[in-house]
Amino acid sequence: MDINVTARDLVAEKLKKAGRTAPQEVVDQMAADLADRLEDTVNAAILDSIPSGLHGEFSKALDEGRHIDFLAKNAPDVDARIRDAVTKFSANYLGR
Repeated sequence: MDINVTARDLVAEKLKKAGRTAPQEVVDQMAADLADRLEDTVNAAILDSIPSGLHGEFSKALDEGRHIDFLAKNAPDVDARIRDAVTKFSANYLGR
């Protein structure tokens, strides 16, 4: 799934429900901003789930493509943290 396409759909849906319209370039920019905020939210949730002393090690694991195994070993609650962060994001930004 392309997050930018999904974000564009969500922005268009919100505008339609509000009875508003916007030029496509404005919708695209709003969608890009929304996608960036979601990515930042998820990244923060991931980092928050890792003990601070292991952030450097996580960065190395990420560069080497070992991040999934690293998270499974060092951040067993990462899925729940991401889910909670996305739920809060959805409530704050999408009114869901």
